[in-house]
Amino acid sequence: MEKEFKMTDEGLIVTVESGDRLWLPQKDAPQGKAFIGAYTQTTIQVIEKDKANILREFIASEKAKGDEQMSGITKKLEELKDVSATELDADLVKAVKDTIDKGSKQRRTTLTALNAHIEKVAMKQQLINQQKIIAIELARMTKELTDIDKALE
Repeated sequence: MEKEFKMTDEGLIVTVESGDRLWLPQKDAPQGKAFIGAYTQTTIQVIEKDKANILREFIASEKAKGDEQMSGITKKLEELKDVSATELDADLVKAVKDTIDKGSKQRRTTLTALNAHIEKVAMKQQLINQQKIIAIELARMTKELTDIDKALE
């Protein structure tokens, strides 16, 4: 989605271009749907001159919330920085194998520890994915604020 901001005598003109690919269900196609083309849609919004700052403040507020969210995710990731899916604790893996072989009472404790590690790995990946999405949105909002500021000059 692309946005363009331009101040005119009418007010702040916001042109929004968005588009996507078109898919239709088809039995023979991979994943049951076939790509048939794409579309682009243009929307033009006119915001009264005296209301343009309301839009700017809204975007700035949403960006501040995103920055706060990104900071929280970064803190959580810092706590999980040593968690790795490829390097399971060797002692934990050995203990799981031993307890499974022996069927001991210690099995529950060992499997609980393994499960906790797996949950940490999953949480770390989820946070990384959230961080990527938020970074894209923050970059978009920063650009919009810069563009609005230029238009309002």
